[in-house]
Amino acid sequence: MSGIAKAVEECLIISGYIRLKPYEKIDCKSLAPLILWDYIRSNQHQETLFDDNSWYSQGNKLSITFNDIDGEFKYQLKAMTLGMYTQGSAEGMEPLSWVTIRRNIATLKRLAKWLKRYNINSFSDINNLPELKLRNIIVELIQASNLQKHPSFAQSLLSAIYWLKLYGIVESNSFFELMNEYFIPFTLLKSERRNKHSIIPVQIMKQVLKNCEKHIEAAEGVIDDWCVLQNKLNAAIPNLPASEFKKTTYIDGLNKEENTELDGYYLLIKNLRCYTFVLVLSYTGMRYSEAMALTDDSAIDKNGKYYLKSLLSKTTDDTQSLEWITNEIVYRAVTLMERVNQVYRERAVFLLQHHGEVLPFKRKLNLEYGLEQRTLFGVSPHKKSCEFSIHTKATRNGFNNINKMFSIALTEEDIDELNRMGCNYQSVNSKHKYFKQPYKKGDYFNFTAH
Repeated sequence: MSGIAKAVEECLIISGYIRLKPYEKIDCKSLAPLILWDYIRSNQHQETLFDDNSWYSQGNKLSITFNDIDGEFKYQLKAMTLGMYTQGSAEGMEPLSWVTIRRNIATLKRLAKWLKRYNINSFSDINNLPELKLRNIIVELIQASNLQKHPSFAQSLLSAIYWLKLYGIVESNSFFELMNEYFIPFTLLKSERRNKHSIIPVQIMKQVLKNCEKHIEAAEGVIDDWCVLQNKLNAAIPNLPASEFKKTTYIDGLNKEENTELDGYYLLIKNLRCYTFVLVLSYTGMRYSEAMALTDDSAIDKNGKYYLKSLLSKTTDDTQSLEWITNEIVYRAVTLMERVNQVYRERAVFLLQHHGEVLPFKRKLNLEYGLEQRTLFGVSPHKKSCEFSIHTKATRNGFNNINKMFSIALTEEDIDELNRMGCNYQSVNSKHKYFKQPYKKGDYFNFTAH
């Protein structure tokens, strides 16, 4: 039995509904050393124990933390995390995403720390509180949280306490009625202030897709020659002295003419995953995280009908295969990516086999990580080296920042379309210099993660 399965068995009662075992019946000493996740992150070995204050799960860069709380609160939050991660709302239901679990636990931890101020040591203790004391606690929490300015916390809190009710930890109807009474008005305030993210005008989207298709066609024209040069570099690895790999995975195995030729292909191959990423999102409807989870064998051709296969992790021991309908250009783009990735994975194998004992420790772990994960967008396409990465979020400087790829000016027709949809904003990010500023003809469209 895996460590996480053992922890679930020790902490949860699963019989249709999910319930936490009473804290006083838990053997904390036997739970503490259980290994929940044991895997290679992008450049380090990660072993997460039940007793750790930060839990890292495979495929997720950010951790769920249990700092600044202890005793029964900490146990309840950890047990709830296990329940959300492996079971969801009930036995056999779909588990929550790591991001959602992280948000729920962070919010509940904030509530636990607040309750601790009143000498409340467990969420279960809420069941025994008189209504007047509950009201005082809630009112003081609202005042301390400044919900007029930060109403989003109200929605997060109401969403998080739902799991206290669902898992039978808090059964007091008064608590939930009071929370709704005090916090729902602030969720409505948040809705009133909500800014719509801009849609992408049709003509701009057409230009984006056309540029992507042109890049794929250009990459298809050089992929065979690129592979020849890269495979020559791979073949040189066994015969190169180990001293060359003590600090790097850079390979010096081409002559001057070949280096010049490889330079000519570099940007096409380097940017291939950017354009493939846009095509995948545009033609499948995948979310960012779903696209990031695609693997090298994703592309499927069934007699001229094209699909992308993805794996949905339901528990640590089980996955569900999904097939997303797509089109030929996406199939071609992903197939190209698979060819590129295969070159780098073979390179990783050769480097580990022939020079693994001298490679820098973090670089060696990184190569092992790349061979184990095999995610479609997890290869960093260096010209003559080898590196793998994990991408969990679109970032300003990330490979998938579309604003780095496209500069498309808006026409009057585009602006009319945005106005009709009620979302003519250059940005809805309050920190952006063009926050809630309308577009004018000739402005470049600002692509966002939404």
